[in-house]
Amino acid sequence: MARIKTLPPMARPLLTKPATKIKDDVYKTVEYKAWRLAVMTRDGWRCQWRDGAVRCDKRAPAYRLYADHITEIVDGGHPHDVSNGRVLCDVHHKVKGARAKAARAGMRWTKDNA
Repeated sequence: MARIKTLPPMARPLLTKPATKIKDDVYKTVEYKAWRLAVMTRDGWRCQWRDGAVRCDKRAPAYRLYADHITEIVDGGHPHDVSNGRVLCDVHHKVKGARAKAARAGMRWTKDNA
């Protein structure tokens, strides 16, 4: 029985690595790092997402957390204003980002287009 030695050309793109994400320069600055620390400290290193009256209970160090811009920088939010920040866990940071992206595209956000 013959063995397959190479993959057909159609299968090769499935094996390539996705392009690495390039961080904006604002996230590399000392000011951003100070802003992030101030937001994380103020919020007690705990996700601030609320679903009705229920607050997410994910916190550091067990979960990955993000200092999230409430109004995204691309939408005019100030990058270093502590009042424009909150802590979000990975899941809620992705949900918030999907909603903001959908709003910029003029779409109504649903779980189907997250």
